[in-house]
Amino acid sequence: MAKTIETIWQDLKKRGAKEEEKEETIPASYITNTYKVVKLKDLEFEIKTEEDYDFLWDDLKEDNEVFLVNYHRDFWVEKNDIITKEEVVGLYNGEIDWKDLEREKSYWIFELACYVHSGVALQLGRGSFVGDAGGWDTSRVGLVLVSKKEAKTRKKAEKMAKNLVNYYNKLLDGEVYSIIIKRSGEEIDSIGGIVGELEAYSWIKGYIG
Repeated sequence: MAKTIETIWQDLKKRGAKEEEKEETIPASYITNTYKVVKLKDLEFEIKTEEDYDFLWDDLKEDNEVFLVNYHRDFWVEKNDIITKEEVVGLYNGEIDWKDLEREKSYWIFELACYVHSGVALQLGRGSFVGDAGGWDTSRVGLVLVSKKEAKTRKKAEKMAKNLVNYYNKLLDGEVYSIIIKRSGEEIDSIGGIVGELEAYSWIKGYIG
């Protein structure tokens, strides 16, 4: 059975964990943020949205094995040392054969759609997004590339490509968290750069053991 926040939380509840919401006001901006606190015995785990996670974007830029490119003015990601915009456009226009380019580049190549409307969302393929059936806000000049050294089959490569797109969507939605661990009210540990709420609860479960 696939892990969900609900299944992880049910397991935490069996161990006696409880959850509550708290608020904090950031002095510099006077903005009030709401965050969750998981309590178990004398431990407290404060799950807070992380504001500065540029290092995660930098890590993605450095990955040459599983990466994406996209050419919309609101979401521009390029990797010219491996594939150029002209080659991507050539693929979509039918001027370059997909299989030929895959062999040349030694990558599995997947189409990428980009939905831009009050934010950015991504998905594999050329299909329309929910809420954009006409495709007016969908751009289709992007790709996901997976090195054939990392994935021996296209099926495995597609799974890796979907995982990357899912990761990007979480970053684009600001789903990045830090967790502060306190024992009897005193901070004893912390971790940042956790991408996804599910991953945050999974980390707590792993910490408890």
